[in-house]
Amino acid sequence: AITSAYLACGLHSGDPLVLRSVIPELLDRGIRIGAHPSYPDIFNFGQFRVPMTPEELVSVFLYQFGALDGVLREFGERIRTVKCHGALNFDVADEAWACDAMIRAVKTFDPEIIVISPAHAATLERLEGSGLRVAKECYVDRRYDADGHIVDRAHPRALLSGAEEAAGQILSVVRHGVVEAEDGSTVPMKAD
Repeated sequence: AITSAYLACGLHSGDPLVLRSVIPELLDRGIRIGAHPSYPDIFNFGQFRVPMTPEELVSVFLYQFGALDGVLREFGERIRTVKCHGALNFDVADEAWACDAMIRAVKTFDPEIIVISPAHAATLERLEGSGLRVAKECYVDRRYDADGHIVDRAHPRALLSGAEEAAGQILSVVRHGVVEAEDGSTVPMKAD
């Protein structure tokens, strides 16, 4: 069963009317709502880095949290989690400055929000040491490289080929704490 959904907050996709129509449907199904912020990159669906200072990035986070929170309040709900989108997700996972900007924004907005991080993020220790609650994620439908990072979508074997293969990957993580990398090696994968 689906327990969480991440909603785009307007800078790569989503808008107030989409949020207003989707939120009650999710809440009626008992699905908790998280923010899915991105760089301000609407024309490229958040897939490209937008150069900015750490202070500007904090503002970008806060703006998106506020947009989603404003609609959620009508339903007596709040943001439960944050999972970054596209290029911002990679930067927060790999770059200390971007991770620190997200930490600052979450602490400012609501330190009870759970931060979703790739299980092999270079910034994972930084996140876990921030005092915020962190959940480590593993993708169901994406292949990993030998370093534990998802394979670029441009790679011909970036995506798993079907439901059976995807289920096998997740069962491997749950039962054995590993995934098979794209090159056939085994990679430790501890995910929540």
